[in-house]
Amino acid sequence: MDSQNVNSDPSNLTLGDFGIGSTRWHWFGRGLLAGLMIAAAMNALSYFWLSDGVLNLIGASEVQEEAIGFPMEVWRKGEAYGRMVVNFTAFFTNCTVGWVFALIVAALSGWKWESLNLIVLQSLKREARRRDGGNGSFQFSIKSMLIATSVIALFLAAAMNVSADPKVLAVIFFAGPGVLVGLSMLPPNIKWQHRVVMMTMMAIVMIGVAIAVGGQLGRLFDEVLLGIFICWTPQAVVGILLLVGYLLLSSKSKGTQ
Repeated sequence: MDSQNVNSDPSNLTLGDFGIGSTRWHWFGRGLLAGLMIAAAMNALSYFWLSDGVLNLIGASEVQEEAIGFPMEVWRKGEAYGRMVVNFTAFFTNCTVGWVFALIVAALSGWKWESLNLIVLQSLKREARRRDGGNGSFQFSIKSMLIATSVIALFLAAAMNVSADPKVLAVIFFAGPGVLVGLSMLPPNIKWQHRVVMMTMMAIVMIGVAIAVGGQLGRLFDEVLLGIFICWTPQAVVGILLLVGYLLLSSKSKGTQ
């Protein structure tokens, strides 16, 4: 965002001023990604209804039955599919179903691109007025920079002092995304791109901690990554759906005023 747009009247801002693409194809791509994430989330959630519990997942047990796959089961602990540990027929079937669903979501998003632009833009303008008293300023202050630096420093310090305990994996798996979002939202008056960078840095550290703790608990590298996928993907999708729902409700409430 250049200096001219940063201090302009919020009523004259466009999505481009916020660094967000606004064409039909931008929304087609977002819809495709959202559809794939929903399909991935359904496969991740299948672990919880196909498995006996989560004790194996967090390294507290090795005896529970584990399986995953939606709409078809692609893997079950201790079972072989010919010479493979994964049922690739079911895997590619699930991939096909996921892509078909994602293309449908993408087509709907591309069809409604103008309405979606309006909804997002209205929300961003309201946020600009709320934060900056109506002047549309998005200035990165020294205070914001210090808060962001402190948040990351404290997070790194905490991450370096965790012990090898199944509870640590449980917290990372089931509360990690919420912690990352909450911490990245603490610094005031910074661009969303900077918050994404903060979140990405902390996510990489958190995954590294999970791998280290999982290794000390006897969990293999790929088993820890499977736990991250199983637990984080549905949470990300739920967060996106809540955000979309909030934007839709906000847009409708403003339209009725």
